[in-house]
Amino acid sequence: MHCGGSPDLLQETRVRHDQRKYLLRQLDAARAYEKQLKSELKTLDNDKKDETRGRLDRIENDSENETSLVGLHEMAQRAGSLVSRLSQDLATAKAVLADSFLTLGKLNRSQDDPDAIDIRSAASGSPSSPARGCVDRRSQSLAGHYSSRRLAHNGRANKVAMLRPALSLEAPIPTIQPLPRVFLDLSIEGIQQTARVVIELRPDMAPKLCENFTLLCTGSRGFGYRGSQVFRCLPGWWLQGGDFQSNDGEGGRAALGDDELISAETTELEPRPGAVEMLCMSTNDKGSLMVGSQFFIHVKKYSYTHVFAYVIDGLDLVDKMTQLGDSTSVYRPTKTITIANCGLLAA
Repeated sequence: MHCGGSPDLLQETRVRHDQRKYLLRQLDAARAYEKQLKSELKTLDNDKKDETRGRLDRIENDSENETSLVGLHEMAQRAGSLVSRLSQDLATAKAVLADSFLTLGKLNRSQDDPDAIDIRSAASGSPSSPARGCVDRRSQSLAGHYSSRRLAHNGRANKVAMLRPALSLEAPIPTIQPLPRVFLDLSIEGIQQTARVVIELRPDMAPKLCENFTLLCTGSRGFGYRGSQVFRCLPGWWLQGGDFQSNDGEGGRAALGDDELISAETTELEPRPGAVEMLCMSTNDKGSLMVGSQFFIHVKKYSYTHVFAYVIDGLDLVDKMTQLGDSTSVYRPTKTITIANCGLLAA
C-alpha cells in the first residue's frame, strides 16, 4: 500500500488523530461523571423528602419526643451541605465538558495546519476559561477513583459511593502504538475472486513467532508463503498451510535465523476462534518444541498454547474453506486453495 505525502506530515496527522481520540475519551468521562452526579442529586433529594415526611409523622404521633424537631433540622442542614457540594461538582463537570467541546472544535479547524493548536495549552483552557479555574480548584477530587460521603439518618450511617473518573486535561497524551497486521489473499480453484484474510500479530506476547511469520509473508528472505497451498482443512475446526516446499505437511522451514526450525514460544493468549498458531514440527536436545513455517488458523475455540496472532477480518471465509476438507483423503481440500499473495499491511 502506497501512501503519499511527507513523513513529517503523516506523523503530524497521526498525532492529531491520537489527540482527538484522547479528547473524545475525556468527553465520555465528563458525560458519565455528569450523569452520576445528577443521579445522586436526585436520590439525595428523594431521601431527604422521605426522611422529612417520616420524621413529621413520628412527631405528630409521639408528643413525648421533644427533640425530634432539633434532629430533623440538623439532618436537613447536613443534607443541604452535601447537596451543595454535589452541585458544585456538577458545575465543574459541565465546565470541563464545555471546554473540551471548544478544544475539539479548534482541533477540527486545524486539520490543514499542524501548528494551529497546541493540544496541551488548549486542553487546559484559556486564563479566562471557566473550566481552567474549575480544573485548578478541583483537580484532586476529579483525579480520584472513589470517594465516599456519609449522611446520618436517625442514627444510621448510609454510605454514598461515587465513581470519580480521571478528568484531568493536564495529563500527557498517551502514545498509541498499533499492532502489526499481515494479509493472506486466498484463491479457490474455479473462483476468480480472491478472499483476503487479515491477521493481527501480537509481538508483545510472541516476538519470535511474529517476526518469523512476517518474514514468511513478505518473502524478504527469498522464500515464503506466496504461491503455497492450504493443504489440510478440518471442517468447522481449522485449516493448515505454510508448507511452501511440498504442500503436503512434510516440508517448510523458518525464516528467522539460519536454522530450519526455531524454538516455539508458549503464550497465554486466549485460544478463541480466529487464533493463529504455529505447528510444532519436533523437539530439540533440551526438549523444547520447534516450529518452522506451517501454521493453523482456528475457527473454533480449543486448547492450544502457541497462539501468536488473531484473524480480525475474513474469519467467515476461512470457516467456509474448512468445509472443503475431505475426510477420505486426510482432509485435503476437494478444491485447491492457494495463497495467491501475502504481505505486511501499512500501519
